[in-house]
Amino acid sequence: MLNRDNYNPMLAYFNSKHANLLFTYELQRRIEGQGLNMISVAAHPGGSVTNLARHVEKRLIFRLLKPLLNLLTQSAAQGTLPEVRASVDPSVQGGEYYGPKSMGGTRGDPVIVSSTEASHNCDDAKKLWTDSEKLTGINFKVAV
Repeated sequence: MLNRDNYNPMLAYFNSKHANLLFTYELQRRIEGQGLNMISVAAHPGGSVTNLARHVEKRLIFRLLKPLLNLLTQSAAQGTLPEVRASVDPSVQGGEYYGPKSMGGTRGDPVIVSSTEASHNCDDAKKLWTDSEKLTGINFKVAV
């Protein structure tokens, strides 16, 4: 069981992003199964300079690595572009994933990017969907 002693903020952040992708891909499968005229897509901002690092910026390792991190990051405004493209580009297809094209996906213009094999696991996605419905008490009427 998680508690304050074994909570890892970076692992929690990773898991939340993984869950977002599982949910996005499952929603797209359900949309296609119903023949609905909509799509589900995902996007990530890459390494964007926001206040997310405020919890670690005083740590020595962060201060030492900051010059290197500056090479791998981009402005918050640039980080919004994958989300904007996924939202308004008429060529976007359901199930696509957008992110920055350069520096290992940390910065650059928005392009279609790959996600982990685990993010495409249908069994995990269905379980997440079911658990989400149970936890929220909301049954979204898009079924496969």
